[in-house]
Amino acid sequence: MTLRDSASGLGAASGGAAASDASPPPEPPAPVDRYAYVSEEAHQRALLLSEVAADGVAGFARVLRRAASGDPVAARLTVSSMLRAVPPLTALQVHEFLSLARVRESDLASEITPDQRVTLMALIQRSPHM
Repeated sequence: MTLRDSASGLGAASGGAAASDASPPPEPPAPVDRYAYVSEEAHQRALLLSEVAADGVAGFARVLRRAASGDPVAARLTVSSMLRAVPPLTALQVHEFLSLARVRESDLASEITPDQRVTLMALIQRSPHM
């Protein structure tokens, strides 16, 4: 047996086994729309913020109640974004109200206490522009 015969024999033996055991390649997984849920949630948040913008103090109170009662979309809104949506409030007033109620800019609507909710409502209703 020559070197050439042994090389061709190995190649044939390994190539023949690989060819008979070959299965079709696996199908790629179906594409996942990672943004479908995110965009739906963003749409729901936008609807709630537009409700606050349209109804003012009443809309703000309604969305706060939804967050307190367990609405998952309302619960994930920040209090600061909801206050900014109230039409006549300025950025300075929003900052002042959050400070007086001891609410951080990043606090979610579900994270504030009932006392903080009452304080925010009282501050908004007493605002000179309301």
